[in-house]
Amino acid sequence: MKKFYISTPIYYSSGKPHIGHAYTTILADVISRYKKIIGYDTFFITGMDEHGQKIETIAKRENISCQELVDKNSLIFEKLWKDLQVEPNFFIRTTNEKHKKFVQEKFSTLYSKKFIYLDNWVSLYCIQCEEDIVDKKVVIKDDKKYCEHGHEIISRSEESYFLKTTEFKEWIINVLDNQEIVIDPTSRVLELKNNFLNDEFRDLSISRNNLNWGVEIKEDKNHKIYVWLDALLNYISGLSICNDSFVDKYWNDDKTEIVHLLSKEITRFHCIYWPIILKMLNYRLPSKIISHGWIITSQGKMSKSIGNVVDPFELINKFGSDSIRYYLMKEISMINDSTFSEDLLVTTHNADLCNNFGNIINRTLGLINKYSNETIPKYSRTENNDLVSFENTIIDFTSKIEKTINTLDVNLIVKEINILENNINSFIEINKPWNLFKENKIDDLMYFLSLLSNSVKILIFYISPILVSKSKEAWEQFGFPKDLFTIIEINKFDSIDNIKVNNSKILFERIEKNEN
Repeated sequence: MKKFYISTPIYYSSGKPHIGHAYTTILADVISRYKKIIGYDTFFITGMDEHGQKIETIAKRENISCQELVDKNSLIFEKLWKDLQVEPNFFIRTTNEKHKKFVQEKFSTLYSKKFIYLDNWVSLYCIQCEEDIVDKKVVIKDDKKYCEHGHEIISRSEESYFLKTTEFKEWIINVLDNQEIVIDPTSRVLELKNNFLNDEFRDLSISRNNLNWGVEIKEDKNHKIYVWLDALLNYISGLSICNDSFVDKYWNDDKTEIVHLLSKEITRFHCIYWPIILKMLNYRLPSKIISHGWIITSQGKMSKSIGNVVDPFELINKFGSDSIRYYLMKEISMINDSTFSEDLLVTTHNADLCNNFGNIINRTLGLINKYSNETIPKYSRTENNDLVSFENTIIDFTSKIEKTINTLDVNLIVKEINILENNINSFIEINKPWNLFKENKIDDLMYFLSLLSNSVKILIFYISPILVSKSKEAWEQFGFPKDLFTIIEINKFDSIDNIKVNNSKILFERIEKNEN
């Protein structure tokens, strides 16, 4: 069986999740589900990054321990994924003892191979972003220095361990140029080379000696391993924690398709430092890194100070998880920044889910009940060219959609599904089953109903990674058995012969727009 491993970044445990976290994780979940339904052995990991100075500072301010803080925030994220029907194979937390031991062991390996050295770290630093800020990225306002995201930065000088990343500068440039890792979109490669792999590229500071909350270095008890080495290693440690054999099964096997999914602001760490760390440790490189754009609002980038942070819990309460999943997968670009709009969410829900998908389910069941005694007719071709043409349309869709799924372009997958829905609606209007009945063309009518039922079966199957709950409800309304829900059975036109359908129920209620 072909294997597929997908990860999100592990989210920093300093606050509550927002719509950006939800988008990335739903996207990974949807891609994982699509690969699974076309026959891949899939593994999907997400989780929490729980160490660092920011955690220490917030815990002190809230008068709780660091562990209490990360435990509290971890539960919030886990609840969100459950509410959004996101089902990772593993939810990793960097406070996991096995993860910490793994990180210590890899630090020791790098140290013994002389890829790590002790020196003095002098830098402009952003605590919020957990990264050094080069001079040209500094924004000066009212005699204070800020990073490009508006966080105040500080000057620091302290002893630190460094990773010899500069020794691999030419190597990583060649990796990017030769697409040894596919970076999507490709425009990110030029950005990385121009902004980071230039004369200012330097070795990476990977420890702190003024920090209590972090992974202790065995070789030097005065230092803690700092965020990025600790965090990036989760992609392999998580596999190891689940099962000792999973590192070989999902990572070391060159035939496994490994995909990292992340937002563009952390592309630098995943496309430069992470491949270098893997090279130093003699691990293979990931197959692909998808660096999607930001979700912004009409007021710009989300910010607590502006008050435009979109709370996914509030959206779930208003619209339900399936509608949110569908809206994000259709309307949010995987390449460019996208503006979140609650009005567009409502429009998409009403047009696509109520008027289109829901209406197709209801209409098809109504036709079967009316003309075929609540039973899907046996598949049997006639000489009707319009019906044969639609059967070929269905076959073309099933052959094309698998190729589309393997591009991992969810926006394009939704477009293909929308085309299928339009074809189904046109099929009904062109062939007018009510006229076939009046004209006593019963063989054509039964062939029509069989094709219509098969097209709906295929529609439900391929929309199921997005509409997790409602696809199950639709499947049950048709009385389709669970063992039909496979890539092999879904393409058999006679697999649903003589199945007795159930009564239709409204899947999606219309939402009235708030005019205020």
